Amino acid sequence: MNSAGYLLFAGVTTLGLSPKLAMTSIYACGVLLNFWLSKKWVFRHDGMWSRTFLAYVLVYLGGYIVNYALIVLFVDNIGWNYLVVQAICIGIVAGFIFIGLKFLVFRSALRDSHVTLS
Repeated sequence: MNSAGYLLFAGVTTLGLSPKLAMTSIYACGVLLNFWLSKKWVFRHDGMWSRTFLAYVLVYLGGYIVNYALIVLFVDNIGWNYLVVQAICIGIVAGFIFIGLKFLVFRSALRDSHVTLS
C-alpha cells in the first residue's frame, strides 16, 4: 500500500499537483481503505466498527500532522526534494500509525489473541 501511494504521489506531483495537496488527497483515500484492511486482516478485530473507526481516524490524523509538518519543515523551509522527504515520511508515519493502531485502536484484538497457560 505504501509503495502504491508513493508512486501515485510521485506521479501526480510530477504532473504539477503540490506535494502537500497530493499527500493530503492520497492520505484521505488511504485511511478509508486501510481501515477495512487493518480491521479484517491485520488485527482481526470484530468489535464495534463506529467506535473503532473514530479511534482509527484520530491515530491517522496524528500521522497526517506528522507527515504534513515534516513536508513543511524539510521541503518548504529547508528546500529538500519533496520526493525524498515523502519517501522518508512514509517510513516514519507507517511506524507511528502501526504502534497507534496496535496499542490504542485494536488493543482488544491484541489482548484476546494472547494465550495463557494455567
